[in-house]
Amino acid sequence: MCHQITSQNRSSLPTNSAIEPQYDGDGDGLPDLWERKYFGNLSQTGGGDFEGDGLTNLQEYQTGSNPTAGDPAGAAWLILFTPLQ
Repeated sequence: MCHQITSQNRSSLPTNSAIEPQYDGDGDGLPDLWERKYFGNLSQTGGGDFEGDGLTNLQEYQTGSNPTAGDPAGAAWLILFTPLQ
């Protein structure tokens, strides 16, 4: 049985982001579901830095950190020591 898609029932159809978690409809490098989870909309970009912590939104996504919480949880700091002679 086939159903006709009309303007009345179109909104009940699943979106691509509901079917494909990595779907990036606006092409900014960030999955739409991730953008909606943290920002509530699709207005942020991969190159943006929402909270100004020095990591781009794309870097926050790639590292699994929260782009709205400042210094990301689990951030690794590298400290180098030079041996004394």
